[in-house]
Amino acid sequence: MKEGQIKKKYNWLILARKATEFPTREYEVPLEGKIPYDFKKIEGFAKMLNSEIERNEATEIAQQQIEDTNRFLVQQDVDKIIEMKTDFEVGDAVYLHAPIWVIIYEYKRERYRILLDGATGTIIKGDIPSIKFGLV
Repeated sequence: MKEGQIKKKYNWLILARKATEFPTREYEVPLEGKIPYDFKKIEGFAKMLNSEIERNEATEIAQQQIEDTNRFLVQQDVDKIIEMKTDFEVGDAVYLHAPIWVIIYEYKRERYRILLDGATGTIIKGDIPSIKFGLV
């Protein structure tokens, strides 16, 4: 038997798009370049995606994901969880429009996708063509 506590403070990112695959746990929002939103500065060719969820729903999603994360952390230390309770204190919610560029390209008749951070130029996630080796 083992008792204990996990005390953590999270800045939890929730993507406010319902049907979008995005690696929110792996992506660190670059807050140092944050500026007030001004739709007039958005290029005409850019597609703006607005929020599809409200603050309450985002909070519920974050709480469930944090509970899952804490359960994972506990399972690293014990064989069986008998009881687990997670308490939440929700701080400020910040809404951000992040400049994520979605690049779709074709290579050898296959389509691939790259997510690029438009603020820093770094690749967030990208599909890589597979290489098929043949015998010579």
